[in-house]
Amino acid sequence: MSKEFKPMVIGHKHEEEKVYTSNADTKKMRCKELFNHLNKFIPLDEISSFEGRIYDEVIKRFTEKHHASYPTLRIEKVAELHDMSLHKIEAMISAFNSIDINWNIEKNAPTETPDFRILTQSEDENKRYKLLTNIISSIEQAQMDGMTFYPSPMLSGFNGWMQYDFNTSKIVPNISRIQGTERNY
Repeated sequence: MSKEFKPMVIGHKHEEEKVYTSNADTKKMRCKELFNHLNKFIPLDEISSFEGRIYDEVIKRFTEKHHASYPTLRIEKVAELHDMSLHKIEAMISAFNSIDINWNIEKNAPTETPDFRILTQSEDENKRYKLLTNIISSIEQAQMDGMTFYPSPMLSGFNGWMQYDFNTSKIVPNISRIQGTERNY
């Protein structure tokens, strides 16, 4: 009977998460600005109908609201009479859509948030990660017991299987080596 593989968390994509969070915050701000601006000109009930077709819905609602009063004028002229700049709205929509995150307009939030954890892909990776973390724990324990280790020669001795994390000032397993994705130049 074989043991079922369970992925282990071996790292985190901090930089990707930071970029994603920044983009999501910007998209949220742009969505809020866009709909605050649109609220001056059209009713915003059933906001979910704007999903995937914001400009078309703006034109449809604006036409329903104002075109009966000006049946002979083009919609662009009617918008101009109401101080509504279609070019500004197009630019705001374009800025909102330029951030490639699937968005729920009604909630003004991403539809889903990616998983930024780095997981093992096989039992072999689990074994390598456990082995390296055990070695690192032993080194840390020896340092607490008064032994002195110099990271650079030690890391050279492990031939790239471990690396020094300058953010935490600790030795950590080399995730790309564990997963076999390390590039050799």
